[in-house]
Amino acid sequence: MSHCGRGVAAAMLLSPAARRLGEPRTLTRMDAAVGADTRFAVLTGRVLTPGSSGDGWWDGRCAASPVILPPLPPSRPKWQCFYYGRPSDRWNADLPAFLPTGVSGLAESDDGLNWSRVRGPLEGGAVLRPSNEAEAFDHVHVGITDVIPQPDGSYAALYLGGSAEEVSLGMGPGPIRGFRMRPGAATSRDGRGLVWERVATANPLLDVGAVGAWDANFCSWPRALPLDAARPDGEWIMTYHALAPPGADGASAPRWAVGAAVGESGHALGPYTKLDDPVLCGGAGGTFDEAGIGTRHVVHRPDGPGLVMVYEGVGADGRHRLGLATSADGRDWAKVEGLGPDPGGPIFEGAPAEEDAWDNGNVGTPWVMPLADGRWRLYYVGTSSKGRTVAIGAAEANDLFSCWERVAVSGSGLCIDERDVAGETSLILAAERGDSANVRILLDAGADPCAVSESGWTALHGAAECNCVPAIEMLVEAGADVSASARSGKTPLDIALQYARPEAAEQLIALGASGSAGSMV
Repeated sequence: MSHCGRGVAAAMLLSPAARRLGEPRTLTRMDAAVGADTRFAVLTGRVLTPGSSGDGWWDGRCAASPVILPPLPPSRPKWQCFYYGRPSDRWNADLPAFLPTGVSGLAESDDGLNWSRVRGPLEGGAVLRPSNEAEAFDHVHVGITDVIPQPDGSYAALYLGGSAEEVSLGMGPGPIRGFRMRPGAATSRDGRGLVWERVATANPLLDVGAVGAWDANFCSWPRALPLDAARPDGEWIMTYHALAPPGADGASAPRWAVGAAVGESGHALGPYTKLDDPVLCGGAGGTFDEAGIGTRHVVHRPDGPGLVMVYEGVGADGRHRLGLATSADGRDWAKVEGLGPDPGGPIFEGAPAEEDAWDNGNVGTPWVMPLADGRWRLYYVGTSSKGRTVAIGAAEANDLFSCWERVAVSGSGLCIDERDVAGETSLILAAERGDSANVRILLDAGADPCAVSESGWTALHGAAECNCVPAIEMLVEAGADVSASARSGKTPLDIALQYARPEAAEQLIALGASGSAGSMV
């Protein structure tokens, strides 16, 4: 995901994910519909969520950029998802984080939709973290962006690494650190992708361009594949993107663009030689990708030779949507016409703003793959217009060139208090989002206001955290325990005080709430 609109890194990814207290939770597709009559579909499509900021996992703030490997028995019995995130709002070297990158980890699944994190050997259960070398190109933050299984059962990975070098974007308050990013290479020989070693002779795989070049700021989010699927020992094409400075290509503001590099060694890890110019740029004024093109996934065309790119386009309004382009050689790309109002699409975008969906803000970092039944699945990152959630979703289509529909489960037969594996009901999830309208709908439909998650978290805890006074009033009126304690011992009032939610605290006190023994009320 380019994570930026017509400006610096997108603020949409800076807000912390919903905080929950207690034990590590399992990632889940607590999908949507608890019954058609409730109209509660805010989680349709979401398949993998951030961990809890209090449970010690590496992804407590956000989960982004899925890299999916389907099962390949017997060596790979489960679906695997490598993705990046971070546990706090700081990167390595105590630098402020403005992207969802940081470290990388692994989740596994039996069906590609319901995921459980796998604890890696590094801090927080991560599998790849920044280098300890202060001068390293990947000292500040990292993120795995591609994993290529090898014939011998090992894995080769491409990843982005950000350094502590200062970069001036030609806009904004001044130079920033962490934005100088380059692609790196790593390998894993444990058969699962838990233990990774950097390829010392290859890193970084590419360098930024010379001063004045379109990719002088960074070249990152690498992904690669053989030009001909039948000849993996032949030519490889790596794509990456950069933020071209103002003035490049006649633009008055920085614009995202896609670059390419060619490898002749017959191996995913190169070496690679960059092409001089971008291979795909943003569209004309008024198009959905006017401000440029960032992250992308390139696959072999399913109906013959050539390549297909599903890409993340950024509009002048700052919204991120997905588009489609094709190429015969990986060098010359053309946006597909007829799939949307503009060349390239959009083929997929966030849910309508009026729907309080988890992904009604932006969508990006696409990963597409064929399924056994001939259909295609898209994994993507979504954010809400409220900026609270950075999570991974899924959609499916009959083919790469048709309409995508978010993955959803039927609401028929589901209990109104259906729980995910962390014990959270739809009411708890709605309250955590500050979604008072759906809190009302769920309570009217008979949802239990006293339902407790595995960590002791209640809907009132969630409403207090996001300062949603209407939800607090509705929950207490419906019988919620105003002084319920989570496993941590904290009550809703403690949460309101901890996160400086004065309106919520005042309302809870008025309703008779008390804090824990250790809190100051």
